Amino acid sequence: VPREWRLCRFCGTDVVDPPHAMFLCDDPELVKIWEVFLAKIYAEVPEICGRAKSPWAFFADGLQQREITPLLGKLPHNELKNF
Repeated sequence: VPREWRLCRFCGTDVVDPPHAMFLCDDPELVKIWEVFLAKIYAEVPEICGRAKSPWAFFADGLQQREITPLLGKLPHNELKNF
């Protein structure tokens, strides 16, 4: 698939993949969703803050924390619901 067909439809600058769509895109509406998401994550598991070196690592680390697994599932749902 040509690169231009894989670019994020919100920012148009990066190839879209799960980490980009969930954590990296700088679309203002997505950023608002992440801010709420991260506030809940950090309230539940404060030690997760700053621990991961990449979005994939953050997601994988979050999946190991049973108390926030539902929040990780809800993030893409909330993003897709709005777009």
